[in-house]
Amino acid sequence: MMLSTIAIRSRVLDQNWRPVAVEVKRACARQITVADLLICLREMPYGRPKVPTVVGCITEWRGTCSLKHLAVVDLLKGLGIEADIWLAAYQIDPASVTWNEEVRTALSISPVYDVHNYVTLKSTGEIVDVTFPRHFSKFGLKTSDSARSFSTLACSSPIKTDIVHPNSNLRLMKDRWLGYFNDPPALSVREAFVQSLAQLTVLDHFVTDRRQTIQAAVSQQGL
Repeated sequence: MMLSTIAIRSRVLDQNWRPVAVEVKRACARQITVADLLICLREMPYGRPKVPTVVGCITEWRGTCSLKHLAVVDLLKGLGIEADIWLAAYQIDPASVTWNEEVRTALSISPVYDVHNYVTLKSTGEIVDVTFPRHFSKFGLKTSDSARSFSTLACSSPIKTDIVHPNSNLRLMKDRWLGYFNDPPALSVREAFVQSLAQLTVLDHFVTDRRQTIQAAVSQQGL
């Protein structure tokens, strides 16, 4: 069953996803698909929340590839859809950074590597990548060609990939990979690259409406 055709089912979610359970029930009544919820996560502003958790990601309505995809895995699990989260190391292409000349110049001095996260569905192997809002494509970044597609990896060709097992610490694994592929100066440039991405986000009405619904649900649960 393809992701775009999976209807949301009424099911009690895990403890950490009680707030989203409210949104799921409302979505069931409106006949909204899982794809619609993934659109909301994809169009969520790119950037680190002050509280670096899935709940912080939802309440502050911003996230990076790691938190957005941790949210995807947890949410799909609550709906009975199993998914895996992956690490993918890749070299950042200086030519792709069209929006910040200072960062582009720093990247061109020596190789800098980032570690990307994305998700695959256990049942089909289908890729789900909700890292960048669609309008990021105008800056040359990789995002979905179609509004309801999530299969385009946001990173360039990975030089190494690995699955993150359920009991593993994603943050720790990612930090280890970043330290392995980068020296301290390169890590500083990579950080500047991530910060520059956070300046590119614009919200649309579709996402704003659903953001308010989800955040209201979180607030009602006292989280």
